[in-house]
Amino acid sequence: NFIGSDLKNSNLQGANLESTIFQNSQLQKVVFIAAHLSGANFQGAHIEGADFTKSLGLTQSMIEKAHGDETTLLPEGILIPEHWINKEVLEENEGE
Repeated sequence: NFIGSDLKNSNLQGANLESTIFQNSQLQKVVFIAAHLSGANFQGAHIEGADFTKSLGLTQSMIEKAHGDETTLLPEGILIPEHWINKEVLEENEGE
């Protein structure tokens, strides 16, 4: 398990990460292409810029619990969570 770990810029392409706990981890720009993620826990994890293209077992519920942004690449069928969009709007308004 990787609770609170800093794995920024790691290449986990094709890895079997089923049921792995990434809770509160720093996963910015991690490559998860074709990784097996069934049952993984991304609660509180920062996945900005991560690439989940063609990952297996990733669900909308998993993504909803993470912190991402417009640079996070999600597989087909997974939508950008509303709170990611709202966060960006809040940050833009703070800069004005």
